[in-house]
Amino acid sequence: MSPSGLDLSEPKPFKMPGFSVIGHRGNGMNVLQSSDRRTRGFKENSILSFNSAAKFPIDFIEFDVQVTKDDCPVIFHDDFIYSQENGIVNESRVTDLSLSEFLLYGPQKEAEKTGKTLMRKSKEGQVLKWEVDSDDPLCTLQEAFERVEHSLGFNIELKFDNQVVYEREFLVHVLRTVLQVVFDYAQDRPVIFSSFQPDAAQLVRELQNTYPVFFLTNAGNQMLIKCSKTREETHWKKPLKFAWKESYKVLFQRLKEFSETHQPLPRSKNLTFLFSHTANSTMWERLCTCNM
Repeated sequence: MSPSGLDLSEPKPFKMPGFSVIGHRGNGMNVLQSSDRRTRGFKENSILSFNSAAKFPIDFIEFDVQVTKDDCPVIFHDDFIYSQENGIVNESRVTDLSLSEFLLYGPQKEAEKTGKTLMRKSKEGQVLKWEVDSDDPLCTLQEAFERVEHSLGFNIELKFDNQVVYEREFLVHVLRTVLQVVFDYAQDRPVIFSSFQPDAAQLVRELQNTYPVFFLTNAGNQMLIKCSKTREETHWKKPLKFAWKESYKVLFQRLKEFSETHQPLPRSKNLTFLFSHTANSTMWERLCTCNM
């Protein structure tokens, strides 16, 4: 039994390679309003998309994990999930759903069953039918470990609502739930954790020391989330100072914008930077690790 209270049999600690290619949400994120058909090839964050990505020479897939109200880690990016019945659009927060309720959306595992029509809200506020060329049911974190090509590493993004301030007790409960699945099913699969939520990043590192934890930032291009560590801060230096103080690894999501607008990074033995460049905006993230 670990100090965190988790029943964990610790695998060998994983060391991040110097250069990695990561499949973003598997074989690419879905942009339903885009004219680029590549953004609607495979359902993002699905087993089908993950195994499709595994056919390419990549090192990891990235996906987003949330926890349902009955404590099951599921893979889904958006904070809210939408459906339409009788012309009326219904909205539910993913973490307010039970696992069985969550899995009712979209195509079903049983061919004879029909799921709720799955919709998605765009950044522009449009609610669109979630239509892709190759669809697949929603899935859990456990299913990903069991059904995705085993040689493929997982970048597990711990997903939290940017507009919510979370209590420590709640975050610890959610993270322990995720970690238990990871330690039960990861075996020797390479795993890293990442999060835009500083409190979550700090806690998941406190709860385990096997897997690397990266603090995500968009290099000052988006407002940083509300949390107890940093509040409504847009400048890249604030998350960097936080990471420096806490001896974090930092993942800059937008290398191009960072290199064009910011000064060189300071040197520190405590910091490891992971720079991301996303090709075609949706599909592959090329990550370069730099120990300062």
